[in-house]
Amino acid sequence: MNAIFNVKDTNHDLRSRAREIWQAEENHNFYGPDYPAEHLEFLKARAEEIRSQCDVFFLVGVGGSNGAARAIIEGLSKNGTGGGPKIVYAGNGLSPRQMERLLQEVERHRVCLNVIAKNFQTLEPGSHFRMLRQAMEKKYGQQETARRIVVTGSKGSLLEEIAVAEGYTFLEFEPEVGGRFSAFSNVGLFPMAVAGIDISQLLAGRAEMLAEMKKENHFIYDYVAYRQAAYQQGYRVEVLSAFDLDFREWLKWWVQLFGESEGKDKKGLYPDGLCFSEDLHSMGQFLQDGSPIMIETFLRVKNYDHKIAVVPSRIKDEFDYLNDQNFAGINRVMEDATIAAHAEEGIPYFLLEIDDFSEKEWGRLFIFFMAAVVISGRILEVNPFNQEGVEKYKQKMFEGLRGKRNGK
Repeated sequence: MNAIFNVKDTNHDLRSRAREIWQAEENHNFYGPDYPAEHLEFLKARAEEIRSQCDVFFLVGVGGSNGAARAIIEGLSKNGTGGGPKIVYAGNGLSPRQMERLLQEVERHRVCLNVIAKNFQTLEPGSHFRMLRQAMEKKYGQQETARRIVVTGSKGSLLEEIAVAEGYTFLEFEPEVGGRFSAFSNVGLFPMAVAGIDISQLLAGRAEMLAEMKKENHFIYDYVAYRQAAYQQGYRVEVLSAFDLDFREWLKWWVQLFGESEGKDKKGLYPDGLCFSEDLHSMGQFLQDGSPIMIETFLRVKNYDHKIAVVPSRIKDEFDYLNDQNFAGINRVMEDATIAAHAEEGIPYFLLEIDDFSEKEWGRLFIFFMAAVVISGRILEVNPFNQEGVEKYKQKMFEGLRGKRNGK
């Protein structure tokens, strides 16, 4: 992973501040513990058991509880491939249509389930876990259902009590790890392993990036300085534009990471994610000619394993200029043209490049942005680890539901 940016535009005071902050934060393990080899082997073995038991694996969680796993599972095309089960995401909404589809999955397929909830009070995963658990018990009975359920929650929580009482496998959701920072914890690693992700390589990528970030000249400090300088200059939106559609779910993770970590005390850049070239046909106009309120961070892939070229056609469709060009090269021309066009409009930009679509590179990508948002939050003088604003709508929702229950 590397970066391309204009060094002469770097705010060196902000860059120095960013490095000082990371030196104070890097050993806090907010991104998860360093698990011993025995624990990683346990996760892999339990994941293999689940893979052999089911055709459908319910990943029950919302927001950070399943965001990182979903990002890499979909990004690396691991959903239902390589002999693994289809991953069905549940506990992330309240639609009756969704619930009907989930219950049909239980009826039609061999299923297993992983529910993730730090305090087991969030409505969406709690209600879905109840419905799916009971449907599974109706189909399999209590004893067999227990073999098919893994719960990830806090030590001492109600969820752990239920797991112990019912015989479910219990994985700890460590108290120092927030949901949006949980990619490298039990929260992210177990469902990734079920999908066939090489979690050892993912963790190796994290370790490599953390080691590189100890260097004074690492580009993470330039990235933080670029976005914070833009904020101080009056920009209010950061668009992360990815040049591959397989980043779609990863961008959702990134949006939550930055939105929940920085959006406090009426501060912060509003994060938005776009996938090119598709989104150039919807938001390209605004980026080019709309309100000058945005900075743009580009994310592209340096090397593709897929060497697929455009074949000649017997039909004269006026695309012969593409003959024998491979799609990686065509995509790179689109990337370069987009960056140049947006730069001509004066949009501040920063280009990040990952080497390839591998678990190791995704490990580097996850930890890079986790560290960057923590540093940025500290510069803004907000706590990057809490999200008190989210609790306000929950309080009103629970009041409404309990009032409805009591006939009010």
